[in-house]
Amino acid sequence: MLPSDHENHDRLYKLRPFLDYLKRKFQTISLEENLSIDEQLCPTKAKSFLKQYLPLKPHKWGYKIFVLSGISGFMYNFEVYTGLENNSEKRLSTEPNLGACANVVLRLSRIVPKFQNFKIYFDNYYTTLALVVYLAKQGICSLGTLRRNRVPECLTQIDGVPVTATEWKDNKVVTLLSNFSGAEPASEVTRFDKKKNEHISVPCPNVVKIYNQHMGGVDLLDSIIARYRIAMRSKKWYFKLFFHFMDVTIVNAWLLYRKRKKENTMSLADFRREIAVSLCMQGSNICTPTTRGRKRNISESPSEPKKKKEVFNHICHQRMFGKIKSATLPLLQI
Repeated sequence: MLPSDHENHDRLYKLRPFLDYLKRKFQTISLEENLSIDEQLCPTKAKSFLKQYLPLKPHKWGYKIFVLSGISGFMYNFEVYTGLENNSEKRLSTEPNLGACANVVLRLSRIVPKFQNFKIYFDNYYTTLALVVYLAKQGICSLGTLRRNRVPECLTQIDGVPVTATEWKDNKVVTLLSNFSGAEPASEVTRFDKKKNEHISVPCPNVVKIYNQHMGGVDLLDSIIARYRIAMRSKKWYFKLFFHFMDVTIVNAWLLYRKRKKENTMSLADFRREIAVSLCMQGSNICTPTTRGRKRNISESPSEPKKKKEVFNHICHQRMFGKIKSATLPLLQI
């Protein structure tokens, strides 16, 4: 623990060894071709300087975590938001400063191999024109929804990189920016027309279809974690984060187990139960279980009744009829 005014101060110092260990383990698994980056929330209402408010999440209060995951929901990389991540000291010398939002994508995508056809999807919180161009130069395809004020009116090539901006009006106007896909080839989707009171076919750009197919990895991970969350309450902020990442680790292990076995797989509830039983049995001898209480004499026959001790009854009989002297009576009053 370093003082708060120190240049290397880490607000997550109590969990840093644990988080770094999980990152190394998650990154030993081969990356999927299609990856997505989004926010994840560890829900809590405890008083903490790390707590954030995200109104679009099911749980609006909690610790914000930036996650890089595959379309299966497997978490490959993550970053807990503390407010100190965008310092220039923590940025690599080869990385440009693209702004606080786009820099999150740069840090999480450091583990993605270059020029191997990997694709990253993100929403309008991260998407900027400079980010898409930089990823294209690094050999990483990218696609994301875009805030309209972040892009000029017309796009063809930016710094030698072909970039397309596509607008599509669904329930509202959606703008997407990509360095590998565009509007063509267009497909058709079904929408309900209130004026005609019937379902009609509407042309849909190809970039919208690709985005919808591959963007939901982090949301899928959140839904799986929410099924069986560790329900241990604590006022300490690090306990809540610790239990959250334990849930993430279990879900990652379950997804990897399903991917490798494929047939007759256990449900998540049974998988968690097996983990709990295995952890409880660590260090115990399963073949010879321990028993509580006095050990039974094996030589005794279970059908043979035990002989009662008659010494105490004999003394009580003698005391009742006055055969024991009064001087010895206090010795029997136990």
